[in-house]
Amino acid sequence: MIRRQAKDKLVFSAGHEEIMAEMQRGREHVLLVVIVFLHFGGDSHGDESYVEYPLQLLGTLPLPASSLGRLDHLSFDPSTELLYLCGFEDSAVFVFDVGSGRLVNAITQELANPQGALLLPYTERQRLSNHLVGEQNHRQNVIDFAPYAQLYVTNDETGEVNVFDQNGKDGMGKFILDTNIELLEDADNVRYNAGTGLVYVGYGDGAEGMVSPAIAAIDPSTNEQVERISLPAHPESFQLSPSGDTLFCNTPNTSSITVVSGLLGRSIRQHSPSSSSYNYNTWRVPGTAPGNDNKCFPMAHAQDLHVNGTLFVGCREPPVLAMLDAESGRLLASCPIGQHTDDVWWDAARRRIYVSAREGFVSVVEVTSFPAASSYAEYKLEVIANVTTAYGSQTSYFDVASRRLFVPVPRLESSDPAAYVLIYRAL
Repeated sequence: MIRRQAKDKLVFSAGHEEIMAEMQRGREHVLLVVIVFLHFGGDSHGDESYVEYPLQLLGTLPLPASSLGRLDHLSFDPSTELLYLCGFEDSAVFVFDVGSGRLVNAITQELANPQGALLLPYTERQRLSNHLVGEQNHRQNVIDFAPYAQLYVTNDETGEVNVFDQNGKDGMGKFILDTNIELLEDADNVRYNAGTGLVYVGYGDGAEGMVSPAIAAIDPSTNEQVERISLPAHPESFQLSPSGDTLFCNTPNTSSITVVSGLLGRSIRQHSPSSSSYNYNTWRVPGTAPGNDNKCFPMAHAQDLHVNGTLFVGCREPPVLAMLDAESGRLLASCPIGQHTDDVWWDAARRRIYVSAREGFVSVVEVTSFPAASSYAEYKLEVIANVTTAYGSQTSYFDVASRRLFVPVPRLESSDPAAYVLIYRAL
C-alpha cells in the first residue's frame, strides 16, 4: 500500500527548531569530547592534526544535544557533500553539510526508528529516465523525472520506506515527503542496483506470526514495490555484484549467506512480485553454528582482489572478519575484529578493510596475497591498527573518492556528552 502526501511544505516537523537551536550548545559538549578523545584515545601529542596511522582524524560533526540512543546507518552524496545519518531512537535523519561542518536539517516527518538511508542522485534518476524512453513497453507518464534527488529511509517500527524529494539542487538537505511504501515490518538495509534500475530493501523478521523475510525491489520511477525476493531468515547487510545480476545477503539467524542470481534476466520494467524465476544458493560461513541469531551482519564486496570476486563478512560470534570467494563461498582467510560490528568497507586503493565495532574502535585490516600451488592465490588478513573511537560506534560510511571514513559516536546515556560523527581520512 502506498500513501502519497502533497508536496506542500518542507520537512521541518514539530520540534525541529528546538533541535537546530541546540546545535550551538551541542558544539560546546563535542569540543570537550574531542579534547578528551585526543588526549586519551591513543599516544596523542595534544595536536589536533594528530595522525593515528593508518587513519587521520580530520574533525567532527556535532549532533544536537538532545540526540540520545543508537545511531544507525549512513549515506553520503559526494556531489553536494551532504551526509545522512539515521538516529534510531531519535526517529530522525540528521543531514550534515560536511564541507562547512554544519548540521543543516533533522528530518523527522513520519519516521519511526529509521535504520537505513539511501540518496538516489538526480543524475542517476535522469540516466534511468533515458533508459526507460528506449524501452518498447514503457509508460510515458512515469519517465519524466523531476530535477531533484530522492532520499529513501527505512523504518524498523512501521516497516515503511519513506521517500523524500530534495528541494532542488541547492536545497541543502531540505526534503519534502513524497511517498510511504509499506513493507509491514523491520525495513532495514537499502541498496540501489544500477543494473536493474531498482532500489532493494531488506525486511521481515520471520518469527512465528511475523512478516516473512524478504528483499523488496522498488521501482524509483513510480516508487512502487515490483518484486519480492523471499529469504529463509531476516536479512541483514546485502551486497550486489558489479553487474547487478547477483545479490549476496547475510541471514544471521541461519548463520549463512543467501545468494540470489538472475536479477538481470528481464527488462527492468517487466517484473512480477515472485521469487520463482531466481536461482538460489546458500553458503554456510565457516566456523559458525546454526541456531544462534548473533552471527554474520555486515558485508562488503570486492571485485578487484580475487579472480571470482570477494566477500568480506563481519561476524559477531565469534567476532571475526571472514574473506570468502564470491563464486563458491570458499573461505579464503579470516582474522579477529572488535565485538559487535555493523559496517565493513573495502578500500581497493590501499587493499584494506575498515570494520567499525560497538566495542569502541575501527579495525583496519590489510590483505596480503602470495602465489599458491593451485591456480588460486593464498590470502592473509592482518589487523594493522585498532583506531580508537568510542563505545557504541558500530556503524560507519567510507567514501572511496575522498578517502574519508565517517563514524558516528552515540550518546547512549543522558549523562554522556553530546553525540557526534568522527571524520577520518585513509592514509
